[in-house]
Amino acid sequence: MCPQNSMLCYFFNRSHTLSRAGGNFVAGASVFGFGKGTAKGGSPKARVAGYKLCCDGMGGCYDCDIIAAFDMAIRDGVDVLSVSLDGNEGFVDVTLQNAALWQIVVGASTIDRDFSNYVVLGNNKRFKKETLDPKKVKGKILVCLNVRSVDEGLQTALAGAAGIVLVNLPEFGSDHTTGRHVLPASVINFNDGYYNLFFTFTRHPVGYIKRPTTEFGAKPAPFMAALSSKGPIHITPEILKTDITAPGENIIAAYTEAEAQHT
Repeated sequence: MCPQNSMLCYFFNRSHTLSRAGGNFVAGASVFGFGKGTAKGGSPKARVAGYKLCCDGMGGCYDCDIIAAFDMAIRDGVDVLSVSLDGNEGFVDVTLQNAALWQIVVGASTIDRDFSNYVVLGNNKRFKKETLDPKKVKGKILVCLNVRSVDEGLQTALAGAAGIVLVNLPEFGSDHTTGRHVLPASVINFNDGYYNLFFTFTRHPVGYIKRPTTEFGAKPAPFMAALSSKGPIHITPEILKTDITAPGENIIAAYTEAEAQHT
């Protein structure tokens, strides 16, 4: 476990973003064999420093803490500040607040490939990924509604489940982040509602989860990720923000095994 005041212990953003900014060349990088190749940051071998400016469990980041972190970085001689702070959850417009012309605001987009697996029901219908009673869960594939976290997999594993199907939140559509699941798992689109009819009206529903594959040529791509803040700015909508966008979802990066479960 990490101490609460550690840079390593606030979701996955520190090690993740630092490696994307200045990570060295790493040959043979992959996530369980997917996306295999040479990984690197935007400026390999750069000297990077991280500053914690958000408090765990506080529901946001205070302006005074952000300014204090900026002051500390300037005092330390930092040349470029990369501030990974979005305020968006889901495909919602006008979630951007950085209106200053001298700031380059970067959005996160998807890539042109998808790391997919399929849930196959007993009637051969296929669906693309998108406190428990152990007696009811053991050895079964559990369907969890309205979740967007790998934590559910850990809880179902502790209860003895054989696998888990995560039903995406409506506001996230088909968007999903590849997770480091502890059980065979798949995320299905909320709008693909046939699964609900099958599990509701079938006395003994059965199914299995197929092995993931890499699918190239995903469309549309790039597409603004659900995790990215989006314009326009409600204060000055005539100023076009974000300035640029870059791949920011399902990107291989470093993480700490103390907590992070995403890629």
